[in-house]
Amino acid sequence: MKYVFPQGENLWVWLAGFIDGEGCIYLSKNKHPNTSNGEQIVLRVEIAQSNKDFLDSLKVALGCGSNVWNKSRERQFIDFTGKEYKSRRSYALKLSNSKAMELLEKVLPYLIIKK
Repeated sequence: MKYVFPQGENLWVWLAGFIDGEGCIYLSKNKHPNTSNGEQIVLRVEIAQSNKDFLDSLKVALGCGSNVWNKSRERQFIDFTGKEYKSRRSYALKLSNSKAMELLEKVLPYLIIKK
C-alpha cells in the first residue's frame, strides 16, 4: 500500500505530531573503539508503529532512516480479568546523528516539549 504524506512545511508539522504520539528522541551511549574514551554518544529519533508498510513509506518520503526493524515479538498476555490476547508486532524507523539532527531542526518548532 502506498501512503501519501503532506508536502512542504505541512510534512514537518504533521511529523512533529506523529513523533509526539509515536516517537522517541534520545541519546544512547555506545562502545566505540576508535574514540579516546572508547565510547560514543549517538542522537537518535525513533518512530514506532505496528504498520511496517507505513514506516517503509515514511522512510522513502523522508529520504533517510535506517531499515525498518522489528521492535518486538508477538506475545500472548493474560489481563487481570483472565482474558487472553496477543500483542501486535511493533516496528521502528530510526534516524541517527546528523540525519536525526536535520529532522529535529525541521520539526522542533512544532513539537510539544514535555516536562
